[in-house]
Amino acid sequence: KADMELSCSSNCEYDEDDEILYLGGNKELNEKFSISITVTSYDGDNMKKYTLDLVRSYSDALLEGLAVNTSESSAKKGQLLLDAEDFEADQFSYTLQLENSSEIDSLFLWIDTESANDVWVNGERAKSKNRQPYELELDEIEDEIELKIEDEDPLNSAVYTLKLEQGTENTAKGALDSLYVSKSKNTSSSKTLNLYPEFDPDQGSYHVFLADGMDEIYVLAEASQRKALVYYNYKAGVTKEEDDMNDEWFTFSGIKEGSILSIQVVDEDGDLLGSYSLTFHCGKGSDNNDKDLDDLFVSNQTGESKYERLKLDKDFSFDEEEYSVDVPANSYNNIRIYAEAFDNKAFVLVDGELVGKDGYVERSCQDGKSYTYEITVIAANCDDNSSYQLTVNYGEIKGSSTGAFLSGLSAKVYGGASLNLSPVFEDKKMNYTANVSNSVSYISFRPIISSGSGQIELFGYVQENGKWTNYYQMNEGINNIPIYVYEGDNKEAANTYYVTVYRQPAKLSTVVSSQKLTIDGNAVQLNAYNINGNNFVKLRDIAYLLNGSPKQFQVGFVASSNSIYITSGSAYTSNGQENVSLNAPKRAAASSQTVYLNSALVAPMAYNIDGNNYLMLRDLALLLDFGMTYDANSGTVAISTTNTYSPDK
Repeated sequence: KADMELSCSSNCEYDEDDEILYLGGNKELNEKFSISITVTSYDGDNMKKYTLDLVRSYSDALLEGLAVNTSESSAKKGQLLLDAEDFEADQFSYTLQLENSSEIDSLFLWIDTESANDVWVNGERAKSKNRQPYELELDEIEDEIELKIEDEDPLNSAVYTLKLEQGTENTAKGALDSLYVSKSKNTSSSKTLNLYPEFDPDQGSYHVFLADGMDEIYVLAEASQRKALVYYNYKAGVTKEEDDMNDEWFTFSGIKEGSILSIQVVDEDGDLLGSYSLTFHCGKGSDNNDKDLDDLFVSNQTGESKYERLKLDKDFSFDEEEYSVDVPANSYNNIRIYAEAFDNKAFVLVDGELVGKDGYVERSCQDGKSYTYEITVIAANCDDNSSYQLTVNYGEIKGSSTGAFLSGLSAKVYGGASLNLSPVFEDKKMNYTANVSNSVSYISFRPIISSGSGQIELFGYVQENGKWTNYYQMNEGINNIPIYVYEGDNKEAANTYYVTVYRQPAKLSTVVSSQKLTIDGNAVQLNAYNINGNNFVKLRDIAYLLNGSPKQFQVGFVASSNSIYITSGSAYTSNGQENVSLNAPKRAAASSQTVYLNSALVAPMAYNIDGNNYLMLRDLALLLDFGMTYDANSGTVAISTTNTYSPDK
């Protein structure tokens, strides 16, 4: 007549007839789970509780080591989310803190396990090569990563869970097309106030500086969606006269130092599209107008909490506006920019970010890249200002004339057939492309180094000079393959060559692209087909859009040989048929058309779709050497004609 209660931390079901407790059901059991059985006498006076803890045991189905970061070049590079030194084989749950996720496309898992074990990452089988990372695109991760390790006995498995937590999250998400703060209902440059940083639809937080006596401003926020609504949240006065309700300008009064105006954009169903905030700073009449820097320098991270001050290219002087500094690369990829004003009441910003009480802002860098930062000083009266420019050359700049270089590079596919790289190899040319059919899944390289003391690292291993490597298995779609060349053991100063090989998918999924396109910050129409995640465009469409820019090019066609001729640097001649809207595709197949760039044969990936040829946009960026990045949050492809191509963007 006693009462019994059962509870367990995992999936369980109690069969009262057979008096059996079933664990697991259709869901795998956790690594550790508990069963509690509480027995209470009929009169309720006596109670007994039993607890049974079950812990899954393992033999060899454990990871030897694991590191997670944002770099495919080293387990110590980029943002280090999980250090191999912190990994413990019998600890199955980890939390990874990811900062600035809007700037990151992929995570890299450096997995170390016994070769006999199978490794599965989010349900996909992964190769367990100690020195080659497993790449996981960020948009494929919801909030956690699951690693499952199996040996020959399928019942003997270990499951590691990596929970991903976003640090600095983009809350704007392109919800606004424009944002103005003005002295009156006017968007002219003489009336509008500067936003710091400059307005970007994907940037959520801004600073606004109001001169002495100004405590009222006008705000105009224009949503990117036609039927979206904009809401303002501000504690002080918000003026909107009844007869001005159709006016999109809002008036805000009673602004004080540190006041914050929050802006939310919602769609017609009330769902949040994005959030923005304006933090106001107010000048005071009693303050001076000193707007000069007193000191500027850069520190490079050399240890867990150690930084080394670096010397600028010239001694700092408040009346000298431009500086540069060379920063040696290290495993932290991190620098601090220190900027201090003469007047301790003045405001100092680095690329629009306010320098805090510690006197610096922190920035992440990538080896071989150059960065330019604008330092702005706004006087305490919030009216006068000055600006300085700082260029940071981080690590070994690609294409430099120092260090070890390749003197030759060949490629072949499994079976021995050679694979031509585009463009033709040159020792100081760092980026190459090629494409193969779906039936080709393995590739090998033969790199030749120019220096007798140089080293070549490829596929995670140091390779013999002039020898063919082992075959590398390629995924469908884009495969970015880095080749590091350096003197002695100085890998930090490596010159990095990239070979981008496109393996055609077995099954094509072709749709009209929904992604947006900007060129040098200006929004333009992108008429493209998206094939299995990559954009393909008409060559003349891009030539038309880039005409007049530093990356303009001419297009010619010879029908007798079915060949396209591209001449870089030449003005484009329009035929009046560019950038027409696209319909749903009926048929797509790999194109047989030949392409020449400046009279040299090249091989960008191209598909013939309903009788027209479309070239992969990323291949065009590589061959014509213009900058291109992709923001997954806003679905925007950004082309920069003043930057060079980088395959890791």
